[in-house]
Amino acid sequence: MITMEEREAIRRAYYLEGKSKRQIAREHSHSRKTVDKAVDNQPPRPYRLSKAKPSPVFGAFRARADELLAENVHLPPKQQYTGHKIYELLQAEGYQGSEARVRLHLTQWNKAHQAPALFLPLEFDPGQDAQVDWGEAIAVIGGVRQTVQVFVMWLSYSRRRGCRWPFPARSKKPFSTAMSAPSSTLGACPPASATITYQPLCACWWKARGCVESNGSL
Repeated sequence: MITMEEREAIRRAYYLEGKSKRQIAREHSHSRKTVDKAVDNQPPRPYRLSKAKPSPVFGAFRARADELLAENVHLPPKQQYTGHKIYELLQAEGYQGSEARVRLHLTQWNKAHQAPALFLPLEFDPGQDAQVDWGEAIAVIGGVRQTVQVFVMWLSYSRRRGCRWPFPARSKKPFSTAMSAPSSTLGACPPASATITYQPLCACWWKARGCVESNGSL
């Protein structure tokens, strides 16, 4: 695996100095495959062992450590086996290796048995979902510099954003006006059947004033 300095030297030679990949590979003593990855800006992959290293001391106790770690699933947090506790138990059973090796196995075991990250894709139908919120802006009106309120709406399907401003305050009338005609940049208002999502602070603010029901709808 090449260093970041070597990657930059390869990319500099190719993009700035105009050298060919063959010439770069020859001058920097790298394979063409390595040069291709550097030029394409592919991130370096960490080195992975093709097979686990032999553990002559810990190997005989690996199964016992796995058994103790598997029991942690059924134990309360304060009663679970830590790396130090497992080391003490293995020591009592004849283990003569280091505690660091036991802790390393604990880390590897947790990574191997950790649940994969879950991602929930968000899909929206055209014209059926939107998000709204208030913001502030500085405007000069009639020569007077002042803070005004800005009503912002995002359409969830197209991700288009529209604003209506300036409003003097966040009151029910500006809110109703903005909702009836959010912005000319959006082209049209969401239909009455659309789901409108309010930002947490915005929803709480309007709920306190009786403009939003307890379920977050108008």
